[in-house]
Amino acid sequence: MTCEPASRTLAKNLYDALIGDAEATWALVIGSLRLLGAAHAEVVECIADGAEWMWDRTERLTRLAEIPTAKLVEVLDFYRHSGLLLESYAACLSSMSLSSQ
Repeated sequence: MTCEPASRTLAKNLYDALIGDAEATWALVIGSLRLLGAAHAEVVECIADGAEWMWDRTERLTRLAEIPTAKLVEVLDFYRHSGLLLESYAACLSSMSLSSQ
């Protein structure tokens, strides 16, 4: 008879609110990730828009929340930016048609 560890699923809900600046927000996120044991997760996804203040802090997030860099996946929220991409595409088309005239 062999005993295998049961698979562990982290099923915790954590709700919080904050009125503060980027540093206060990031400190809360790091604390929450540590509380939830994110360092032991198979993968940690960081999903955000293109704001530089968020992406510039991911290295510090992995270090302070003790998340191995190989487990962090950074995902750009494409849906939020698809409208901007469409506007950019339209501007390119417009520019191309003006230059061909």
